[in-house]
Amino acid sequence: MELGLLIDLLRVAGLGALAQVDLGHRRHTNQPTAALGPMASTITQAVLHRLADAGRAPAGLDGDGVYARPVRDGGGWRLEERETHPDERPPMAEVL
Repeated sequence: MELGLLIDLLRVAGLGALAQVDLGHRRHTNQPTAALGPMASTITQAVLHRLADAGRAPAGLDGDGVYARPVRDGGGWRLEERETHPDERPPMAEVL
């Protein structure tokens, strides 16, 4: 998770250690547009976890990790649910 990494770097090294670059136009060619909703849900959960760990948001605010969206089902609509829990990896210093 790039956003989780940025939050961790900000906490550990401060804003002066971060920089932004313009990469131009970026398209998500590796997954369809419909997959971006669950990805955004996972990213939001990672942010809420970081905020809770820092004492800046109540624990459990990230919900149960289920992303739901309406989809057409015949003549009506139904909610399609998908599990979206962020995968947390240990720091490289602990892996090595």
